Amino acid sequence: MKSVMNWLTVFMMVIYLVFRVVVAVNYQTNAEFPVKPIDLSVEIVLSFITVLCIVLVIRRQRVGGIIYVVSYFLYFGADLWKTVGPILTHKSTATNIGMQTAASLVAIVIAIIVLMDMASYNVRMPDDKKTSWFYNNADTDRVKDDREDNNNYRIM
Repeated sequence: MKSVMNWLTVFMMVIYLVFRVVVAVNYQTNAEFPVKPIDLSVEIVLSFITVLCIVLVIRRQRVGGIIYVVSYFLYFGADLWKTVGPILTHKSTATNIGMQTAASLVAIVIAIIVLMDMASYNVRMPDDKKTSWFYNNADTDRVKDDREDNNNYRIM
């Protein structure tokens, strides 16, 4: 967890995991909720895989991000294509794509963000030639004199 992007990515992963757990629990209790799980047994397995992937992304292991992206693209991407595909190929005139498709789209977007965060793990910024001479030069460090006053005068 070295960057803000990594923190935000993990935060989004956790929030979406909590959302999917709420969806599964509401489906099991027959409560009204705008989003239904695509397949409940796969949803439960995917939740455990997501927990494992979150731990691996926190530890900055690329395999966790790859598993997360592949599993979400296979599960939510298929649902998204099943819903939006006929609209894009003009075989359906449905204009209401619904909350189910929006939830799948959010899952795909989070997977793409995880993929981008994974790609930035070993990227380093190039040295700034204008200021690096100052910070890498021991000659410009301040030398403390023995006669210098060590008191920190503070008003209390």
